[in-house]
Amino acid sequence: MLHDIRDRAPTDIKKGFLPMVLVKSMDNGKVTALCNSNIGFVAIGYSSGQLVVIDRRGPAVIFSSPLKDTGLSITIVPTSIEFSFSTIDDNSNKCGIIMYVGTSIGRLMAYQIVNQDGSSGNGGGKYKVSFIGSLDTNESAITNIIAINPITGRPNSPTIQKITSPPETTDMVPSMVICSSSSDIRICKGIVTKLSHRSLGKTDIASVGITGTKTPSGKVGFCVVAILNRPKKILTLAIPNLSEISSIPLRYMVDTQFTDQSSVLPIGDVFLRISETEAALVNIMNTRTPILGLDTVKSEDQLFLNNVLVPWRPRINADQLIKGSASSLSYEKLYELLVGRVRPKNGRLEEYALAWDVSPYNPSNYNLLGNSKPQYFDPTVIHKSPHMNQQLKSPLTVNNVSNQFQKFGKYINTSLDAAASKVDTYVSDTNDDFDKWVSQTKKDTIKNVIGSNLGI
Repeated sequence: MLHDIRDRAPTDIKKGFLPMVLVKSMDNGKVTALCNSNIGFVAIGYSSGQLVVIDRRGPAVIFSSPLKDTGLSITIVPTSIEFSFSTIDDNSNKCGIIMYVGTSIGRLMAYQIVNQDGSSGNGGGKYKVSFIGSLDTNESAITNIIAINPITGRPNSPTIQKITSPPETTDMVPSMVICSSSSDIRICKGIVTKLSHRSLGKTDIASVGITGTKTPSGKVGFCVVAILNRPKKILTLAIPNLSEISSIPLRYMVDTQFTDQSSVLPIGDVFLRISETEAALVNIMNTRTPILGLDTVKSEDQLFLNNVLVPWRPRINADQLIKGSASSLSYEKLYELLVGRVRPKNGRLEEYALAWDVSPYNPSNYNLLGNSKPQYFDPTVIHKSPHMNQQLKSPLTVNNVSNQFQKFGKYINTSLDAAASKVDTYVSDTNDDFDKWVSQTKKDTIKNVIGSNLGI
């Protein structure tokens, strides 16, 4: 299942984001859940129901098993995964690494990662994964899992510092787990007790997270934030009873195809994915000054920096730059890579001249644009042209229209004479007398008809 691909890394790069291991699905189907922890474990769920846990230190597969249920004959698929650092229940006196797995049937499953010697996973050596239990929590597939500390209210994610240091008093409790599906939110105490539940409309929940801010007493208060699709609003709920605190309507044309990619930030903001190319940052804790409002016209908040050029990304690391052993990617190299030839040093090539000949900013082409300048007229471009002083075509008037019709009538007469002459020449080769008479008749007839219509 694991394939070493470190040989794919460039030989001149020693530090950076380099390829290491390729994980093949082994006919397990598509990846339906993925979680990369901060302590070296990666959990992967597949559409076949297979759950795989990898220890990155090896790397090595320490767990691979399908999700099963003795009473059901359907396939149980992992849909979300989250790691936490807490006790299993109130009777446990050891903290450990707990992995929560949400499934397609709304069931929350819990696993414990421990050392082979039976310790709680806060030391070295080989690790193993043991199944703890499960709890039916939601109405449909679980899409989000958030493990928090019930005492501090903060996320209970494991870190290297936590698993290598003696546990604090606040860690000696089971995690409070927030599970959400597309239609409901459930809070439970580990996999033992269900605490609260809130049901919303079907497929209404796009994303769920927690955020917090300081209260007047100085403590940090956390709440559940749900981004809703159909009502197009952000719902703030209390922990643990899930009572509604506030509801913020979304004043955007939100595309529900992308809202599930939104994120709730722990500092009181919501990163809202509006469409394929648009996003917004919405503050829900009243800790920032809004922008684009009537009361904040003079606000100094900006989303973009003006006149800031983003440098080209170097293909080497900082050490190589300092040592001078390699150079960063220049504009000339990028041009050669994209165009396929070396960038010319001057702009007086034939292709530039041809581009100016067909440009709408060229005054010579104004008559092709309806006797007017381009809609996005740029005077800084025009003044560089040698045709700057060229007199433009006069505006449209009644006299001009009359003159144009007279010229048009003369043009038609000339064209008819030329066409008739050609017809005469062709026909005379077959029958001079008869065809000349036919040609003259056609010529007179066409002239009379066109002339009467144009008043010539």
